[in-house]
Amino acid sequence: MPRLVQLVHGYPPREVAGTEVYASRVSASMLRRGWSVEVIAATRSPARAHGSVFTEEVDGVPVHRIVNNLPWRPLGQKEQDPLVERRATTLLERLSPDVVHVQHLLFLSAHLRFSCPTIGTLHDAWAWCARGGTLLRNGDKPCSGPENEACSACYASWSTGTNIEHMLARTAGVLGKVIEPDRLHEIWRTLPGAIRSIPSLGAEPPPADPTEFLARQQAVRDAFLRLDVLLSPSSWLAQQAQAQGLGHIQHLPHGSPPAAKSTQKGPLVFLGSLAPHKGPHLVAKAVEAARKKDPTVPALEIIGPPGEPEYMATLPSEWVHPALPPEAVADKLSTARALVLGSIWPENAPLVVLEARAAGCPVVAPNIGGLPEIIEHERDGLLYPAGDINALEAAISTICSRSWDHVAPPQTLKTHMDALESLYRAQCKLL
Repeated sequence: MPRLVQLVHGYPPREVAGTEVYASRVSASMLRRGWSVEVIAATRSPARAHGSVFTEEVDGVPVHRIVNNLPWRPLGQKEQDPLVERRATTLLERLSPDVVHVQHLLFLSAHLRFSCPTIGTLHDAWAWCARGGTLLRNGDKPCSGPENEACSACYASWSTGTNIEHMLARTAGVLGKVIEPDRLHEIWRTLPGAIRSIPSLGAEPPPADPTEFLARQQAVRDAFLRLDVLLSPSSWLAQQAQAQGLGHIQHLPHGSPPAAKSTQKGPLVFLGSLAPHKGPHLVAKAVEAARKKDPTVPALEIIGPPGEPEYMATLPSEWVHPALPPEAVADKLSTARALVLGSIWPENAPLVVLEARAAGCPVVAPNIGGLPEIIEHERDGLLYPAGDINALEAAISTICSRSWDHVAPPQTLKTHMDALESLYRAQCKLL
């Protein structure tokens, strides 16, 4: 029985984001195909000591969680955490996989070495954007690419105040001895940013040095160059990565499971993290404006894991709903009038868009990143200039005034997994 190990930051059900959902689908598919599958995941668990390891089973897959409670690293550390790296290396040696699929190295270590064939999937621009791969200058303006001094300042503004988070992480490890881990984790997630940035609780992080940024870039680039095969679900991200010196990138589009046909009689839906770069506030403003002009425009459901309390206060509370488990997303889209995205960052290939197309649900999305590759304008929905609320409002009004029975289904998940398994087998010589 061939053995696959995936590396990822977070893994369902604790963290529900595109990368983790994709990794869980790979796990489920490969299990059905007779493979042994295990996962090594960086996990924030404030009640446990940093660097500790615990294992739990998720849908039949052993998930080995390495606790990393530190939300940032100084650029000079070059995305390396020696303790986390040692834990991951020990696990890999014990598991002895035939092939490793790197879904992400964030919160793990860019210095990991592998003794078996390796495949990596690019899910964002983290390989060259230290600010979480968002490609947003100072968090709110599209970035054209790395610039030493500008990126150093941008990273410093992103990590402002997080020395306090490091202190809180250490404190949480002590509190975890008397408070249940799940309760402490819940408290951790709801701490407002204002508390984490109180100057009296600790020093601000030092300004990032451009030479440290260059060292970080080289270390991460080297990490990806060490992989045997590098994949991207969008041609856009593949081209960006190649321009940044990551070598040859294979374009392998994602697939989506089949879904019930959308009735398009329900609400407008935003599905995603409730964070500024995802733009739910822009969607809410555009829907409010459209409904004032035309009361037949349905209300909006903003569905996703909550972000910072300060940001959450900018969203209409009556429209905000808790995140859905991945298996419930298709059902929600099967009744949605439309899926509406407000992203200001260049999305790669969001799985939720493919799920909407699989359900025949039209999509309103910004014309940015890899989105134009998976949404054909006027067939699968409407594209608009990113950040333009007036254009977004007009697109919402238009999409609600038409019948969308010509949304094309995407590539199937089976087709995608057939191609991925062929790559696995070719790399570990199991043809």
